[in-house]
Formats: sequence, structure tokens, C-alpha cells
Amino acid sequence: MLPFSIHLQPGRSVFEQLVEAFHRALANGQLRDGDAFPSVRTLSRELKISPTTAHKVVAHLKDRGFLVSLPGVGMQVAAPTLPDKEERIRIIEAEATALIQQ
Repeated sequence: MLPFSIHLQPGRSVFEQLVEAFHRALANGQLRDGDAFPSVRTLSRELKISPTTAHKVVAHLKDRGFLVSLPGVGMQVAAPTLPDKEERIRIIEAEATALIQQ
């Protein structure tokens, strides 16, 4: 069973839809830090998608630090800790200023 909901739409990349659904589930609390995440085989079987696509999604999320593989436990969600509001504003302001100067 998948820990988040997704309805795949034709005409859009399955990879993009899955990554987007993962981020949406993380943002709305369906997925939390430490939650179990299905294996490539389970994703492939549950969604009726290619194992290659499922592997690509899992690898993408692992590479970006959203999933960790724990020996003997399996895949787990690793929600990133976000900086506080003031720090995020400082980062955005600095990036906006750099963009405007370019």
C-alpha cells in the first residue's frame, strides 16, 4: 500500500507525477520524517508502472536526501529540516537581489 495518494494522468511524465505527489504528501503531512516508504518493486506493482521508472523516482528522491535506505529496515522518508522563517526570507532576498542585478 502506498503511503500517499496519486492518480496518474496520461500525457504527463510518470516520473514527474510521482516526484510531485511525494513532495505534495510531504508538504501536507501525509508523509513524515521516519515513515516507511515502499520499495521499487512495490511502487511498480501498486501503480502498474515500469520498475525502471519506479527505480528512477526512488533514486532521484534518495539523491536529493528525501529518502534513506536503512539496512534491515528498508526505505524511509527523510524530511529535510527547513530553516526558520527569517532565514528563508534572508535567502530569498539575497537570491532576488542577485537576479535583479543580473
